[in-house]
Amino acid sequence: MKESSTYQMILQEGMAEGRSQGLSQGRLEEARKMLLLAGEGKPGKPSISATKAIAAIRSPTRLESLVRDIFAANSWDELRGKGH
Repeated sequence: MKESSTYQMILQEGMAEGRSQGLSQGRLEEARKMLLLAGEGKPGKPSISATKAIAAIRSPTRLESLVRDIFAANSWDELRGKGH
């Protein structure tokens, strides 16, 4: 069965999908990390509610946008209120 071309095709498709999901998850985690690191100076350590809100964001693009905006924000609440 392992030598079957159909089995090999299904296996390859599954591996490609797993790789794609892993890359997406990695991008998401890295964007969260960058946001938290960028905010260490100004506006400082995020509150528990801000940390939970950041963890709930599932869009790397949205997180990356927040990284750009963090330098103009005076607080995490102000950043979250920008409505991205």
